[in-house]
Amino acid sequence: MEVQEDKHDPESNFECLVHQVEEQSEFCDVTVTMGDWRKRFHRCVLTASLLFRSIIETQIAYSKIGNYDGKTDRIQDTEIEIKINMSPDVVEMAVMFMYGKIPEFTIANIGDLLELAEYLKIKELKDACVDWFDSVDYSDINCIYVIQLSKKYDFEISACIEYIESHIPETFEHTDAADLPNDLVHRLFTDERFSYVQIDDKLNFLLKLANNYPSESTKDFVIKLFKTLDLSEVTPSTWETAKADVMFNKIINLETKVRQTDQENSRKYVLIMSSDEDYFVGLDLRNDRWYRLNSSYYDQYPYEELWGEIAGVRNDNPEVYFKERDFDEDDLITVDLESDEIHRYLPLMEYDDVPNGDLVDVDITHVNITNDTLVAIVKKTIEIYEESCSSDSETECVCSNREEENQSDINDVRQPQFLPENIPDTGTSDVSCVINTPEISINEQSSSSSASSSRSSSISGNKREDKINCTSVYVGKTSDEYVEMRSLFSFRKENITQICMNNHSVLALLTKSDKHLHVILYDLVECKMDRVLSLSVQKDKYEICPAKNGFLLHNNTCCYCFTKAATPIFSGNYKVEKFMLENREEWMVRYLFQCGVWIRVLRRSVHNDIELQYIFHEELADYHSSIDVNWRNVSMPKDKGLFDKIVNLKNIFIVLLSKSKLRCNIECPHCKFSDESDFY
Repeated sequence: MEVQEDKHDPESNFECLVHQVEEQSEFCDVTVTMGDWRKRFHRCVLTASLLFRSIIETQIAYSKIGNYDGKTDRIQDTEIEIKINMSPDVVEMAVMFMYGKIPEFTIANIGDLLELAEYLKIKELKDACVDWFDSVDYSDINCIYVIQLSKKYDFEISACIEYIESHIPETFEHTDAADLPNDLVHRLFTDERFSYVQIDDKLNFLLKLANNYPSESTKDFVIKLFKTLDLSEVTPSTWETAKADVMFNKIINLETKVRQTDQENSRKYVLIMSSDEDYFVGLDLRNDRWYRLNSSYYDQYPYEELWGEIAGVRNDNPEVYFKERDFDEDDLITVDLESDEIHRYLPLMEYDDVPNGDLVDVDITHVNITNDTLVAIVKKTIEIYEESCSSDSETECVCSNREEENQSDINDVRQPQFLPENIPDTGTSDVSCVINTPEISINEQSSSSSASSSRSSSISGNKREDKINCTSVYVGKTSDEYVEMRSLFSFRKENITQICMNNHSVLALLTKSDKHLHVILYDLVECKMDRVLSLSVQKDKYEICPAKNGFLLHNNTCCYCFTKAATPIFSGNYKVEKFMLENREEWMVRYLFQCGVWIRVLRRSVHNDIELQYIFHEELADYHSSIDVNWRNVSMPKDKGLFDKIVNLKNIFIVLLSKSKLRCNIECPHCKFSDESDFY
């Protein structure tokens, strides 16, 4: 008789078999027993278990030997005894799994089911148990128990391992923590990714391990782990607790150990930048380790794309600041990386009225905030309307204008109405006290052709319209959220390209005129200006930045140091020193100076990898060249976005951070777990 395949339903057949088991039908031809428990099942189904299959095949073989007529090998009422200490309910779940019924897995029965899967040799049941582990919430179950099962039955649960790696302190505090496998514990102690774990947590775990398993093998393991600890990070209270632990001191006598002074507040030179993943990234230069620096800044402004890059460092706290592209319309935000405090400032630009004219265009090109002073560069276009002369008096008017022009060539250095805190008000500055003063004026009314580059004119009726382009420096005090920005002085024939300020209230400006660059220093306290250096414009862009006792100007080939002279010298108030930076023809090299440290990105040839190096400025200054100095190599980040920032040396800064802030590795599993939890 042929069976139609489209009429065949395996699931309905299993349902029929399950119903027969539930009814304990006479069609169930095998009895499984365990102690007082017994139940009838189908021999054909039980053969899915290699153990049952072996027993049944043996019984069939014996039945053939005992069957003298040799006509049949059928055996009735076969009985199989399971010799295992297990709950009958769990045994029945395991057997019914072969009927297609998936057990209701729980952390309470999963261990017994795994043991039965091994005992009965049902591979599919073991696989189902392992699959269940991938779907559970490990915050609600004992991860240590799961790890023990995985070691016992030889399987790996990556989700459980990841949870433990992201919750190591909580895992170490668990009562069963001492039962963790040694290889896993050693990795949790030594892997750099787990730097977020406090040394106190590790030492307390060693106390627990020494007391729970006082064996010779445990002793050797505790000594091995203890050698990985940085004892300088152990708090005094935990150290005293460890010294009082008798069992632990039998292994390691802490009385003979010298704990160094707590270094939590020691400052580290850290290369810092923002990441595309909404957190700060820092490289501890001396230890060559990348860290992730968390901040509530990203919690408060998670979707502000324009706040993504650090614009500068405010002071030595350290405090970094961010600005949006449209600075004159939006806030400026500062973030203290130590205290995590966030401040917002709204600059209020006060533009002076222009007699007989209008301010037609304003562009804020650069901002700098140092301590409590905010400085900005403002490019202006001013349209001036003035009465034109009649033909009879034209000569007289031109002469008059030329006289005014000669007088206006004197620099218009105006004492600001605002001065930073602790800076005395010296009254209106006297131009005669300014040394090497550049030409600054916005009120010139020159008709000479030399002014054509910054002024355009047109005659309409009896009026002439002049457009003057100038660059102004504005300053303001950040004592309040709203910062009143007032004009300090303006340049007409020189364009300010960069500006910075040091802790001595001295401004450094890099200006450009025609084919020359000029370094100009302005003392806000003494209201004096020095033009300390003039250079021809080069293709390699210069950068100016604060340095110890002065400022530093550099590109990728040379460096100029401007140091405040103890007594005025014939060329001004600043001493200028120059030294060369190493840059060979076949190299691709970039230099960055921050916080007294030089950073160099170097590729020696197209066939070489990119190197990241650093050295302290004092070492370069001693040699007056970067060629004979031993640059220290540090590791490049793996993340492509961070890698590109380093290569271009853009939006990266060096700050001094306390050791306590350098906890989380750049690939910190604890932080990643938190990110995923916040996402969902």
